[in-house]
Amino acid sequence: MRPQWLYVCLLLAACDQLHVGETEQALTGGGEFSPASFGALPDDGADDRAGLQAAVQAACDAGGGIVRLQAGLYELSANPQPGASKLESLAIRCSNVRLTGEGISTVLQATGDGGAGDWNLVQIRTSPTDPQPVRNIEIDNLLLSGSGAWNTDEQTHLLEIGVGPVESVSLHHLWFYHPVRQKQDLSGNERGGDCIRIMGGPDKAVRFTQITDSQFLDCDRSSIGFQREVYDTIIDSNVFLTVGDQHIDQEPTGEGALGRMVVSNNLFMGGTQGAHSVTLTGNSIAEPSSEIIFSHNVLFGRGLALLNVQRAVVSDNVIVARIATGEGVIQARKANVDVILRGNHIERAAGSEPGPVVSVVPHNTGFPSRWKIEGNQLVSAVDGYGLNLESISNVSISDNDFALGVSTDGAYALTEDREFTIAGTGPYTAARNYDFRADSSSSSSVAIRLMASQGALGNVLINGNRSVGPLAALVQLTPAPYAIGAVSIVGNMASGAATGILCKGGGTFTRPIVHTGNYYDGASTSTSDCPSSLALVAQYP
Repeated sequence: MRPQWLYVCLLLAACDQLHVGETEQALTGGGEFSPASFGALPDDGADDRAGLQAAVQAACDAGGGIVRLQAGLYELSANPQPGASKLESLAIRCSNVRLTGEGISTVLQATGDGGAGDWNLVQIRTSPTDPQPVRNIEIDNLLLSGSGAWNTDEQTHLLEIGVGPVESVSLHHLWFYHPVRQKQDLSGNERGGDCIRIMGGPDKAVRFTQITDSQFLDCDRSSIGFQREVYDTIIDSNVFLTVGDQHIDQEPTGEGALGRMVVSNNLFMGGTQGAHSVTLTGNSIAEPSSEIIFSHNVLFGRGLALLNVQRAVVSDNVIVARIATGEGVIQARKANVDVILRGNHIERAAGSEPGPVVSVVPHNTGFPSRWKIEGNQLVSAVDGYGLNLESISNVSISDNDFALGVSTDGAYALTEDREFTIAGTGPYTAARNYDFRADSSSSSSVAIRLMASQGALGNVLINGNRSVGPLAALVQLTPAPYAIGAVSIVGNMASGAATGILCKGGGTFTRPIVHTGNYYDGASTSTSDCPSSLALVAQYP
């Protein structure tokens, strides 16, 4: 390393250490504040809201500090917010505060009658009377519970961040328990809300939020719900269990946008709304959600929805979903642009309705473009498509493995010896292995369907993919009602497909289809129903 570069690196490291030191000093400079000193005692059956709020306020008045709670149950009533119709139990409206407990044995519980109002158990936001930015807030080692509240509105949340400006919030090693609750008169369920809600606003953004190493045990609505103007969010190494809606619900309302988000190393179980556990989306009115990484997650039970996102990477995830609709396990709608789908295992499990594994479709005037789909495993136990791509342009589909119409429960293997020769030598014997659910003649599944449903489709490269299973075709081309342009289908392999390329639905091809170097083992024909006017180089071994 050159000396000048070493000097710069050492200088940057020193600056980082200085920044960390300043943050630690800000959080601890005011000292520690015990809620017990202000009358908030755990497990005494009394309302602890006023005492805990006084401890937080003391830390604020000192310029920052640590509010440390003992183990036990703290019961917090609802309190009207000044100048607002909402309710709160504990408000943090200053900078440099850490709220910490002793782990899952330290419980903050919303308790009492909410008067049919919105209720936030803990809220981090600026003060309505002094809207200075709130920065450097840390909450850790607590369980937040909504189980003791009744007569609440659907916007009752355990933790709300915003309205801003709010920056640098760290939520770590937390447990969230906000289940569906019976009404006091047992006439039905309470209206519930999210475990975490994050909401900015025009010139009041929420930035730099980290949610790590936490467990969402039971969330009545969404585990984490986003609104508008939320940026720079990391959701990492969490466990998401029971939920009534979606685990991550990123559907902003009104003007505004979302962006710069990393969702990684999480476990998602279940989900009941529609088909998807996680929805990542931009604002349908204004800007798309951009700079998104969704990586190394496990989703079991439901899938992933993308709506109006750009510059997104979805990589190295395991998604096994039982989908009760015709949508894809990964469903991308509208103008999803500059998306990489790489190295994922995506499975449409037995018991799903027929449908695609991955579906990319337009919506209104938004069209998908510039996709790279590579190195994925796409598996389905039901009829449908591996990839369903509609009215897309500039897409590369390479080195994917498709196993469609293959039972994940009771598949059977078939081994067949076959003789062959090479350059007049031999004969040699090789074994071919199949793992089929049914005979290929009975299947309507297709590995890759290209359809010009709402606009033209073109500039598609299909290269180096492999499929196994009883497919009707490796690739289906449907240029209807719009046209299909340039498509190259090169160097793919299919075992068990009835046809290599199937043209279906009529329509127009405006450019030649390049079709070369493919191997369709067991196919009766390399092309089917394609118009004689279509310029196509056929390859059939």
